[in-house]
Amino acid sequence: MAEDEFNGRSREDLVTLVEIIILFCAVLAGRQIGSMYSEYVEASRLSAFLQVSEEDLALFIYKASNGSVLNLNTGLAFTIPSFESVEKEKTEIPDYVRRWLISLTLGPITVQQPEVSDMEVELWVENNLIQKSVFRFDRERINYLRLLNRTLIFKLDDRERFLDTVANASRRHGGEVEVTLKGEVLSHIYFFSFWLPFSTTRYPLVQPPHAELIMSSWTNINGVNISRAERGGDIYISLSLKNPTRIHSMWENVTVIVYQSGVDEPVASLSKTVGVAAGSRVVYFFPFTPEEPGKYYYVLETVGGFKLDVKNSPILEVG
Repeated sequence: MAEDEFNGRSREDLVTLVEIIILFCAVLAGRQIGSMYSEYVEASRLSAFLQVSEEDLALFIYKASNGSVLNLNTGLAFTIPSFESVEKEKTEIPDYVRRWLISLTLGPITVQQPEVSDMEVELWVENNLIQKSVFRFDRERINYLRLLNRTLIFKLDDRERFLDTVANASRRHGGEVEVTLKGEVLSHIYFFSFWLPFSTTRYPLVQPPHAELIMSSWTNINGVNISRAERGGDIYISLSLKNPTRIHSMWENVTVIVYQSGVDEPVASLSKTVGVAAGSRVVYFFPFTPEEPGKYYYVLETVGGFKLDVKNSPILEVG
């Protein structure tokens, strides 16, 4: 009787122990699954950073113009939600910012690094959708210390339309073209999959940029346009220039050559290197002092840029 009671208690204790073990394992499994799901939720709210250099896009456009294979080198990384990479005028990052970023990178917190595979990419030029393509890749992990290299090989359905759009934009913006790559990249973490958006805009140059001449005139010391002056006075040749690009500042070496009516050789030659910030207008002055009475005119010359011929020059009458 006592032995049966002992065996009964042993079985009850064993069942209780098994239940405790099962409950403990269930708690651990649930906790792990919850942690995995939490990482999935956090990762699925990120955006992708698609790195494309201005030089690579310029080379891509050049290949399109001569019929070559349109391969484009890119890099992938993860970034904050709704991130858009837009080319801006470049500034230098202070050293303390670099050290701060390194300290964050070397922190003790570790997370499961997601992987990426397929990409859906839209190629836009000046807000015109040129091509939508799907690229198939094997799953590969993105290292948080460097970008994941991806080569995108485009097959343009209408290459001529692409080149015409580029040419029109180049004429309007001094050789600069707005190119946008946007779409989604298929990402994976554990057994979950999700699409992350990206948008990258660059402004490659397809021809050397040059400032545009808005107007030029003879002016006095106060900047007022004049057509008559006295010899020995302080006269200026005023140039109003425009930079039609959106992010590229430019410099022009401008030469002003002044002629006097009835004299074969120029009476003065002035040169100056002028700078024009992106999307801005500037005015520069070239000083000139007429020594003799007569009619004066000038020509403007730049290397590869704007020119002003004699027939378009304003006349200054000096008494």
